[in-house]
Amino acid sequence: MIIGDDKEKVIENIKEATEQGKYNKKVEINDPKLTKDEREKTIRKYLKNKDKVSFKIKTEIAESVISVLTKILNKDTEIVGIENVKGINGSAIVTSNHFNPLDNLIIQKFAKEVCKKRLYIISQETNFAMSGIVGFFMRYSRTIPISRQLDYMKREFPKIIKDILDGNNLILIYPEQEMWFNYKKPRPLKEGAYYFAAQNNVPILWYRKNRRF
Repeated sequence: MIIGDDKEKVIENIKEATEQGKYNKKVEINDPKLTKDEREKTIRKYLKNKDKVSFKIKTEIAESVISVLTKILNKDTEIVGIENVKGINGSAIVTSNHFNPLDNLIIQKFAKEVCKKRLYIISQETNFAMSGIVGFFMRYSRTIPISRQLDYMKREFPKIIKDILDGNNLILIYPEQEMWFNYKKPRPLKEGAYYFAAQNNVPILWYRKNRRF
């Protein structure tokens, strides 16, 4: 998924997906592949640990590093259209295009400097199974797993979303579903982000990123 993969193969996969009209298809080549049991284990582990002190400490560590990276990588980033969100004082769901593993740092900058709010990110459950330093940040960067497990998505997931929004925070959801490396054209949007915004009576902020890392 992330830094160092064979991007030429990924670009070939993007070309093939566009020719097939499958604009939400997975194109990355080294994402973890989980069995049904492994998916269930990943979700159970997240639910078991998310309120523990050790989990919160790791989250603070990850957030501190991300804050530094956000400042360094976005020192010249300009956020356009700030006037459009001045009337939004409460929580909101942020949607954005997704073309780089680090592009959420732009939304981090927007959340901290413009909205003065904490940002949570909806992330695929396979990202929680990654190892090493990448896996650490995938698990502890205020990420919330989205899953194919219907029981979790019907029960725990909506409650987690509601609790975050009730806390006057922002939630980033990528409605294009999959990251397409350096692909900037608009792609069809899945409806999940808009469903949860309506369910919780919060606005949607659409942010379109347009820079290379």
